[in-house]
Amino acid sequence: MAFIRFACPGCHKTIEVMAALGGRRGKCPGCGTMFVVPKQSDPALAEEEKQFPPEQLAEALQVFKRRLAAIRLDDESQLGHGPFSSGSKAAGMGIQPPREFPPEIWEALVRAGSLKRAPGGLYELAEK
Repeated sequence: MAFIRFACPGCHKTIEVMAALGGRRGKCPGCGTMFVVPKQSDPALAEEEKQFPPEQLAEALQVFKRRLAAIRLDDESQLGHGPFSSGSKAAGMGIQPPREFPPEIWEALVRAGSLKRAPGGLYELAEK
């Protein structure tokens, strides 16, 4: 599957969309700026993405899963909720990825299909 990579005109964050969306209107998931998707990738951003060793990707994914489990546990507990809280299970949940790994590693995990992007610069586990 081909992708177009370009920088958001508002926040300059790198955006990657399917090539079929070239020429259509879009909205930045980070800042909400509306733009027209270019027909081809920005040459500066179209370079080969940084490759990470499989061990480092696996370690980052495990750290992400541990962080997600801790946040879900906190969210599902009745502590800190109102008196009528049921402590119900948290559904699909996006979290900010741990900062001990570079942002590029989270994008590599998205490309690998282990994670998926959620609104607001968050990530969630991809359903398998």
